[in-house]
Amino acid sequence: MVYVEVEKAKRPSFESVKRAYDEILKVGNAEEVFSYIGGKLNEARIEAKKRKERREMVNTYDNACATRVSYALNYGGMIINNAILVSGTK
Repeated sequence: MVYVEVEKAKRPSFESVKRAYDEILKVGNAEEVFSYIGGKLNEARIEAKKRKERREMVNTYDNACATRVSYALNYGGMIINNAILVSGTK
């Protein structure tokens, strides 16, 4: 059995998360959100789009809901361990 030391996460205020969520919501549709964030996340979206066009994969990266919530938590003040992040440019 492996034990991992976990840091206590400080919960950000609702107001700061809401402000960040409203910011990312204005960006637009899912494709625009992934493009705005950039990095590996957008690269994965571009690859998934190519695969979808070849009918190899369907409906991947069509929805940015979880990405918007993640953005809101990150920019709302939630500190996330860098070891578990998927990098973007934002």
